[in-house]
Amino acid sequence: MKNHLKFIFAFSSLFFLFFVGVEQIQNTRMVIAEKKNLLAPVNLDEKGTMSYLNYLEYLSITEKSVKIAVIGSSVTKGSGASKQEYQWPNQLIHYLKRLPGKDFSKLSLHNYGVSRFKAKDLIANRQVDKLIFEKPKLVIFETSVINNFRQSTPMNDTLFYIEELLRTIQEGLPDAKILVISPNPISDKGKNKSGYFYQDYLEETGQFIVKNGYDYINMYEGINQYLSKEKLSLNNILADGIHPNDEGYRIWFEVLRNYLEHMQVIIE
Repeated sequence: MKNHLKFIFAFSSLFFLFFVGVEQIQNTRMVIAEKKNLLAPVNLDEKGTMSYLNYLEYLSITEKSVKIAVIGSSVTKGSGASKQEYQWPNQLIHYLKRLPGKDFSKLSLHNYGVSRFKAKDLIANRQVDKLIFEKPKLVIFETSVINNFRQSTPMNDTLFYIEELLRTIQEGLPDAKILVISPNPISDKGKNKSGYFYQDYLEETGQFIVKNGYDYINMYEGINQYLSKEKLSLNNILADGIHPNDEGYRIWFEVLRNYLEHMQVIIE
C-alpha cells in the first residue's frame, strides 16, 4: 500500500512539474509574441534591425524606465559649453523628449564623463562600475583618445584599455546596446612624444572597435564633413582648441542625431 502511495505521489509530482514547465514555455512565447507586436509600429525590418531612435522608442513602450548612459572624457562631460543645456548629451535627451508623436518620458540621462580621463582611468576610478550599477539600456562610450594623444599614451595601451572597458560593460550589461563614438576634431596637428598624430589614435581605435563588432560613429569625420559643407572654420567651434563651444556641441549633437535616426541596431 505504501509503495502504491509513493508511486501516486511521484507521478503527481512529475505531472505537476510537466504542467508548470509547459505553462512557462507558453508564457514565454506569449511575451515574445507581445514584444513582436509592439515592434510593428517602430519599423522593425526583415533583418531584425531598426534605427537607434526606433530602438529607444521600442524600449519606452516595453520597459518601465529607460536609462541612457554616456561615458568618456571632458568632451562628454561637456567642458567648453557655457551652460549644461548646451552639452551634447543634454541636447540629445532634450531632443528626444520633445519629439512630436513620441513618448520618451521614461528616458533619463546619466553622464560619466570625466576631464582628463582615458579608458584606463574610467576603469580604475570606478566610473565604469557606477555606470553598470545604473543598468542603462543604451551606453554611448566616447573613446577619450584626445587624452591618449595629449598624454602620449602608447597605442597598444590605448587599444588594450578600450577593449577592457568595452568587455567590462558588455559582461556587466549583457542586454544593453553599446554605441562607441570618437571625440571631436582638435586644433593640434602635430605629433605627440610617442610619435603619433591625433588622427593615428582615431584611425587605430576606430578600426579596432569595428573589427571587434561594436557599432562605431566617427564623430571626428562627421563634424569635419559638417564644417566643410557649411563652410565653417574649426577654430570657430572650439572653446580652447580642444573642447567644443556652444556651437561646436550643437554640431556634435546634429551629427549624432543623424546617425541615431539612420544607423541600424540588431534586435534579438
